[in-house]
Parts: sequence; structure tokens; C-alpha cells
Amino acid sequence: MNKKFYIVISAPSGTGKTSLCRALMERHPSLRLVTSHTTRAPREGEVDGREYHFVSLPEFRRKIAKGEFLEWVEHHGNFYGTCKSVIDSAFLSSGEVLFDVEPRGAKALKEFFDKEGRLEKGIFVFIKPPSLEELARRLQARGSESNEQMLKRLAKAKDELLEEHWYDHTLVNDNFAAALAQLEALYRTISRSDVDL
Repeated sequence: MNKKFYIVISAPSGTGKTSLCRALMERHPSLRLVTSHTTRAPREGEVDGREYHFVSLPEFRRKIAKGEFLEWVEHHGNFYGTCKSVIDSAFLSSGEVLFDVEPRGAKALKEFFDKEGRLEKGIFVFIKPPSLEELARRLQARGSESNEQMLKRLAKAKDELLEEHWYDHTLVNDNFAAALAQLEALYRTISRSDVDL
């Protein structure tokens, strides 16, 4: 049987998680990102089905009612969720699956994959900024949010940093190239495992 594995990555907003995930996928095209659903509007350059599956709030609520989401959350007035069918499709197309989710979603994924009978193996990686001061600087550099929004993100970041203890690995994104090298080393370790699933 072919090996199937997954990498779950979480980080506070502004840490560089999305950029690291994109860079890892560029280096390893066999990795399939599980694309979440969201009710927020697409940002400039975003493509439906690539960054997110963009849906209306009524459609999102219908999916909740039907039990289609493994996990979902409301964040800054928008809804985000991971569809079970999207996870299955990702494993069918490649066997190497990447998740970009917040800690609450990561916990739901851990419970999902720990269920008896699941054959996939995986690792949970938490990426954190070198400091909250540096995170605030990065958020300010975006220039797309109000001071109030930035303060909310920093408060949420403090809460999320308390979750790092249960992840398998923690990386500090102080230097992008170094953080990517560490993330790639984790990918190589799990992809070359002697365990044949």
C-alpha cells in the first residue's frame, strides 16, 4: 500500500505560515493543500479553489447543518471550515496532504486522525514569531488593518501561543530561509519513514 501522510501547520496571523506552506509546496509539488471554505471575500490575487473555497454565509450554514465540516470557526466576523470531502479528495489525488489551520482546527484534525482505523501518519507543526513585538511590527507592515484589528490579532496570538505545547514540533520564523529549511527537513523525515502504510 502506498504511504499516506499529512502535515498540519498552525501559527498566529502574521507569522509567515502561508508563505512557508507555499514555498514548501513549490519545492515538493506532490504535497496537496487541503483548501478550506470561507465566507470572507477574496483578496486581490486570490483564486477560488486555490487559497480558499469562497462561499456565501447561507451556503456555509447549510454545510454546517449537513455535517460536512470536520471543523469550523468564526474569526473576525468570517467563517472558516475544513470539509471532510476535501480531505478525502486530497489523499486520493496524492497521499501527501498539507493543512494550514489554527490550533482549534488542528485539535479537531488530531482527533480525526487518531480514530481507530485511520492509516495515515502525520505531524503537527507550530510556527511562532521570534517575539510578540516582531509580530506586531509585521502586522503593521501589512498596512491593511486598523490599529484595533491589529490589537485583536495580537491578543489572539497570545492565546494561540499557549497551544504550542501539544504540537509535535515548534519552529521559530525569525529567518524565512532557515524556517523553510527546518520545515522541509520535517517533510523529508516523514516522507522517508520506513513505516509502510
